[in-house]
Amino acid sequence: MRISVAMATRDGARFLEKQLASLAAQTRRPDELVVSDDASTDGTVAILERFADRAPFPVRMVQNPEPLGVIGNFERVIRLADGDVIALCDQDDEWLPEKLATLERLFNEDVARTFIFTDANLMNENGSLIRSRLWMATMTGGQRKQVETDPWSVLLRRNVVTGATVAFRAELKTVGLPIPLDADLLHDGWLALVAAGTGGVLAHPEPLVTYRLHAGQHTGLGKVVSSPPQSFSERSEAFARSANRFKLLQTRLSVAGISHDDPKITEIEAFLAHQTVRGTLSPNRLARLSGIFREVLSGRYHRFANGWLSVGKDLFQ
Repeated sequence: MRISVAMATRDGARFLEKQLASLAAQTRRPDELVVSDDASTDGTVAILERFADRAPFPVRMVQNPEPLGVIGNFERVIRLADGDVIALCDQDDEWLPEKLATLERLFNEDVARTFIFTDANLMNENGSLIRSRLWMATMTGGQRKQVETDPWSVLLRRNVVTGATVAFRAELKTVGLPIPLDADLLHDGWLALVAAGTGGVLAHPEPLVTYRLHAGQHTGLGKVVSSPPQSFSERSEAFARSANRFKLLQTRLSVAGISHDDPKITEIEAFLAHQTVRGTLSPNRLARLSGIFREVLSGRYHRFANGWLSVGKDLFQ
């Protein structure tokens, strides 16, 4: 098994050297490090060039003359990686020494596994560990249990995958790429959905990365995000984006040879029906009742949303 580490960088000089040192300290070294730099203007490229001169494994780097953005930059480096397994790598974290050895073991245990994501330790920008872990910050207790046994059902409802913890077999590129910009998902969430739809996702509960929280993050827990949609027009747009995402997924699963009567395709269709009802509810509360009642009877509020909490929001928001 050849393992490629695929790193995307953008003005990451502040923390990059520590991340590179953690790659060099792996008990199972990568077969290559491939880096796509997104038009950095700080010392990122110089740090990478110095590391390439002394690294105990091959390092290949490309530079984008104009920024491609997070999704485009990761897609480029994923395409360039030629390993059997590709481990995604952010510029500001630190890997535990046994990360690649553990991933190799987990992939070898089951040839049907195509995609693995893990929990992570958390640290602040100064490198001090935070008591909480990544999964505790991004999933409820029930979701953490469920994602280990049925990741598909969790990913249908929301993305819980953090790219810094992801590794996948190279064959996923055939179905997962290109990453659709109108899927309203980053690269990690989209690849996780495709992998879950085709089978073979493993949610590994042990941390293999120490994930850094800092104000300069481009995405992730340290990034300030906007509030959830409040108005009915914003709400409808959000449900429309979600529906479009799963229509795109249907198309990719068809390309992968998943038949129309496969249970996952049937579930996607039920999910789309639920999103359509919720996205077209009337601003008039009385007029909403019949649609909400039908969805309650169908059980789809509990399958695809947050159960009675979502019912309450739809009734009173």
